Order: sequence, then C-alpha cells, then structure tokens
Amino acid sequence: MNRTKQKVVIAVLFIAVIFTPLLAMDIGESSGSTKTQGTYERSLVPVNFLTDYEYTDEVDKGVSALISLGSDGLSEEVRYVVRENGQIVSNELVAVMKIKDTQNQVVLMGTKEKVVYASGNYTADTYQGPIAEGSGNFICPVKGYVFASPFGPRNGRFHYGVDLTAPVGTTISASDGGTVVYAGSRNSYGLLVIIDHGNSFKTYYSHCNSISVKVGDTVTQGQSIATVGRTGNATGSHIHFEVRVNDKCMNPVNYVAL
Repeated sequence: MNRTKQKVVIAVLFIAVIFTPLLAMDIGESSGSTKTQGTYERSLVPVNFLTDYEYTDEVDKGVSALISLGSDGLSEEVRYVVRENGQIVSNELVAVMKIKDTQNQVVLMGTKEKVVYASGNYTADTYQGPIAEGSGNFICPVKGYVFASPFGPRNGRFHYGVDLTAPVGTTISASDGGTVVYAGSRNSYGLLVIIDHGNSFKTYYSHCNSISVKVGDTVTQGQSIATVGRTGNATGSHIHFEVRVNDKCMNPVNYVAL
C-alpha cells in the first residue's frame, strides 16, 4: 500500500471513530458466564523532541551553543481494547494520526582545537646577575598596532596579558629600562623576551618572530628588543604583552596607555 492510500485509510478510520460513539463487539464465550467486550479508544500521545547537532570548526572544541529550541509534537492513537471483567486483556494499536509536528532542538558544537594561551604566574628565569632599574613608567611596546584581546577571561580560560596585532617584522621595544632575564623559546609563548625592571616589575613580550637581545643585556626604554611574529600558540601575527608585579600577572592597561 502506497503512502497516499495509507493516509486515506487512516483518515477514514478516524472519521468512523469520531462519529461512532461506541463500537463494540460481543465476543463472549458460548457458556455466557463471562462477557468480553472490545472497544475502539482514542488518546492523545506526546512525541518528545530530539536534539540535532551541527558541527563547526569556527568554534573551539568543547564549546556548544543552543541554536533553536525544540518543542514536543502530539499524535492521536486509536487502539482496539478488549476487557474481561473490567481488566484489559488486549490492547492493539490500530492507527496513529499526527496532530502537531515535533520540532527538534539544534545545538552547535565546536570542533576547532583550542589555542593554549600564554599564561601562568611562574618564573623560570636563568639570569642571576644585577638588575638595572627602570623609570617605573611604561610605554606601549609596539607602534601601529590593533588592540586584539584584553586581560581577563577568554574562551573559558584566563588571558594573562593583552594581544596587540601588527604585521610580522614590526619592531618590539622595551616598555621600560631594565635587564633582559630571559630571551628564547618557551612553550606556548614561542619566542619570548622577559625584562626585569627592578622594584618587582617585569614585562613579557611573546610570539616574537626574532629576538635582538640576549640574557644579561641592559636595555633602555624604547630600545628595539625583538620583532612581531606568530611563534608558539598564536593564530596570527601579534605580541602577547604581560606586566607582572612580584611575578603576578597584572592588567597591562593599569600601567601602559593602550
């Protein structure tokens, strides 16, 4: 039976049920001691919605978002029910008619691997010599930058500095005078320069393309120390810039006009 004929048969059956108050069949045993009666009974049945998932590589893996809400559907069932002495002994589904469509909810799931941002309040400097004290006033380390990401929570993690985007090769300058205590590659930072300015202040310059200073060098404010790159875990060319006090990350905008 094709789908169209099936729908016609179901519709005819529902019309018969609607306009016939009671369809009963006397199928009692020949002894007549127990009377068995069958009736067609209608009931409304909810149809629970499901969840459809859509996947995108434009969102970090593990991050999800509800795109659209779901709603339950509704169907009407016709069953032939047989009772003996008031107890149901047979319950046969005869037909189902959809009353309301089910709308599944849609959830967006990210598949992009997360970038591990440079972070953490630790120190592993290799320099143990004297420190040249800076002025205590800090300048922006990059000219012609675009402010890309602030200090604070980001994508379920905490961002311990600010990101300043600029073309690869753009000069990075010392934010204040001091002594270079680290210059090299470090994990997610990529190529990194750390300057100790004395008085518990340090600045971090990471994702560099090249470094022009070495550990132990004394630098002055505004002196070229490196160039902008995208080494380490970086999605584009920029400098990740941190200001630390007693090796604790502070919001750079509290010290530098950005």
